[in-house]
Amino acid sequence: MKCHLDWAECSAAFTADGTLRDIYVLGTTEADWQKFIDFAAKLDSSFYCDGEQRKLPEHISAIFDSNREQSVLMKIETGCTTIHCHFFTESELELDVDPKHIASQQGLNEISEFIIGLGKALKKNVVLTEEDAPAAVWLSYSAADARIAFRHP
Repeated sequence: MKCHLDWAECSAAFTADGTLRDIYVLGTTEADWQKFIDFAAKLDSSFYCDGEQRKLPEHISAIFDSNREQSVLMKIETGCTTIHCHFFTESELELDVDPKHIASQQGLNEISEFIIGLGKALKKNVVLTEEDAPAAVWLSYSAADARIAFRHP
């Protein structure tokens, strides 16, 4: 998976302004979440319950069951940055990333390759947006044509 986005064009998406960037997959089901944890398990990822590192459960239902009583977190390392998943709700997959760690073409390639891989694993559209703003899209992956594109919100 090669990223064909240009850092000079996309760098504004990663301006360190004190907010995070969110990666969303909307309209998810339990089956989509299962595909996500299967995808993440193949990456450099770690899983935590109440701050204590644990083995990633094999089934997503165990994570959502744990999330009712404990704080759960998955961290996925991409090279330049760490992507966080808090398992907020089954209906949307929301990940967050600190833009200050994406400061070059290499960082853009890594985050783009993650987004493309996620979209292909779930066979769904994926967007990178402003924090808590799914409509303020910077990058979008289209499952229909398997392409990622830059869009200024």
